[in-house]
Amino acid sequence: MENFVSSFKRTKDHNNKSEMNTKPVLSKRTGTNIEGNPSIKPIAISSSSIFSVKRKSSSENNDDDDEENDKDEDKSSTEQEEIDGLHLLDLPEEILVNILKYFPVSDLLLSCRKVNGRFCSMIENYSDLFCNVKFDDCNVLDETTLMVIFKHVSKIQILEIAHQQIEIETYTFDTIISSLTYAKSLTNLDLSGCPLSTLTFVPFLHLLESLNLSSTRIDNEELILFLSVENSPEPRSGESYPLHSGPSTSCSAQPAFWNETSSKILIAEMKASEEISNKGITKKKMFKNITEQLNKQGYGFSWEQVQGKWKTLVSSFKRTKDHNNKSGNERKTCAFQKELEQILEGNPSIKPIAISSSSVFSVKRKSSSDNDDDDDEENDKDEDKSSTEQHEQDEKDGKITINSDIIKKARKSNSTQMVDIMKQYISEQQAEKKIEREERQKIHNEKKYMHKEKMNLFRLHLLDLPEEILVNILKYVPESDLLLSCRKVNGRFCSMIENYSDLFRNVKFDDCNVLDETTLMVIFKHVSKIEILEIAHQQIEVDAYTFDTIISSLTNAKSLTNLDFSGCPLSTLTFIPFLDSLESLNLSSTRIDNEELKYLCINNLKNLTHLYLSFNNLSMISILNVVEKMSIQFLDTCGIACTFENVVEITVLCPFIVGLHLTFATDADKMQSVEFIKTNFRDTIKLNCM
Repeated sequence: MENFVSSFKRTKDHNNKSEMNTKPVLSKRTGTNIEGNPSIKPIAISSSSIFSVKRKSSSENNDDDDEENDKDEDKSSTEQEEIDGLHLLDLPEEILVNILKYFPVSDLLLSCRKVNGRFCSMIENYSDLFCNVKFDDCNVLDETTLMVIFKHVSKIQILEIAHQQIEIETYTFDTIISSLTYAKSLTNLDLSGCPLSTLTFVPFLHLLESLNLSSTRIDNEELILFLSVENSPEPRSGESYPLHSGPSTSCSAQPAFWNETSSKILIAEMKASEEISNKGITKKKMFKNITEQLNKQGYGFSWEQVQGKWKTLVSSFKRTKDHNNKSGNERKTCAFQKELEQILEGNPSIKPIAISSSSVFSVKRKSSSDNDDDDDEENDKDEDKSSTEQHEQDEKDGKITINSDIIKKARKSNSTQMVDIMKQYISEQQAEKKIEREERQKIHNEKKYMHKEKMNLFRLHLLDLPEEILVNILKYVPESDLLLSCRKVNGRFCSMIENYSDLFRNVKFDDCNVLDETTLMVIFKHVSKIEILEIAHQQIEVDAYTFDTIISSLTNAKSLTNLDFSGCPLSTLTFIPFLDSLESLNLSSTRIDNEELKYLCINNLKNLTHLYLSFNNLSMISILNVVEKMSIQFLDTCGIACTFENVVEITVLCPFIVGLHLTFATDADKMQSVEFIKTNFRDTIKLNCM
């Protein structure tokens, strides 16, 4: 019967684990008899996690023994549950930022930023994540995503947003990328395929090595301006590049890029110059006059820039009008639409007198009378006759060698030819749109799959992370917790803690802990990286000989600055002469004697400033012989009898002394020493007596 119960319990435990896909089958008859047994189906169990807790089987005959075991297991399981519930999103923000550095910037912006509000806030506020901004596939970049990218432009070194689907107008895009003037670290810039129409930011990119402007909207004027600035001499320290050649009468000129204020001034000046432009004044002179008006208000534009900006505004207004004139389209607005309507409403280039239906080809016809077809036929006959005569003349002159019996194709009329072209164009457009829809659907499915995979990544448990990331996380855990707790979680943690020396910089134990031989061996295995070692008043579970053998490896501690062995079973100081960087040494309540103290004199510890020797079997004479060769600033000799003469000698041997902690032999020595220090060193030496 016990075998059946044990087999049934293993099957139930297996089926209750959510990660298992297959369930072993057991006899229904066996399950019916013992289904309600509490030992088989406990009232409450913890959810499945990384750490699996194995419990012993419980039978009716061993209830008393199980109660004691359950108490121990409940205590350990309570500590274990704190680790079981730790997920990636539970980590501190500084650790999460270090993890996010391993993700491409494109994934951070398009996927990770949409996980939750915490990730969104971190990605938008930490500039260190934006060093290399690259988008490989064709992605949709809205205004918010672009604002996040250019918010951290001062940290960006590589910026590649080529052939992305930019869902904003040219004017808005130019305004956003104007912040590239602060990209002092930018070396590679790829804006190919973007709705770019200005290069005013390029002169500020002093470290730029690669520039890609393919398939953009820049014209010859912008390129000439860019080349003229690039060829200008390099500015001296404290100066800036001359952006524009336009005059400026203001001593503190505003930045030479377009904003809302400067654009409104341009529109107002164009409206005022509209009547003058119709009286024979050239456009070049008109734009020069407007440039002077702008520069009087502190801007540094050239007349070519003003002309280019006006063209950009007109182009944006025209595209908006064309879009709104097409039936079925949602209405759009452009920047400064009301102001531009007042100037451009009657312009034939914006609103032509007669246009054909929306298509690539615009057909202009002279008239729509019934005599058009007759005129076309007469023109066709005249053209056929003249071409025949020309062909016969060319044959006589020997200019052509083709056979005269070639059958000529019937010439079609202009209207019939145009209809055929339109039909062919419409069919080609429909085929292209179909292919484009299929490609978009394919890209959408791929992105959907990738997004699903990335979302699964954030559901990982802590132990599913790569080892290099786990090591970086463990650096934030105190060394005492690594040694006493984390090392016992599982074999993977134990292996990492024992093998990575970078985890052991400052080894401190605050409370009274039990340090066995294995823990001590792990600590002193990484002694070459340790800078601070404090194991004071710990419960050392090794004898004095074994402890002296383990700490002999301190001869390799070249980086050690603070050493605290107070209360340890220490009986030798043979390692002290090798600690060249030692600044503070605490040997209180150890087993050293006057004979071992001589090792402090072998190698002059020039950096040692704090020395604690209280409650040891030492004499003041041997201590004075040690401090004579050091630059001691604080000395603690509590529990060692000290006389007034010893105090006077300490002040002579240690001119840099600022603190003394002493125990005097008699009250008379104490009173004399206090009066001596108060009279001669009132502001420099602090005396603490016992």
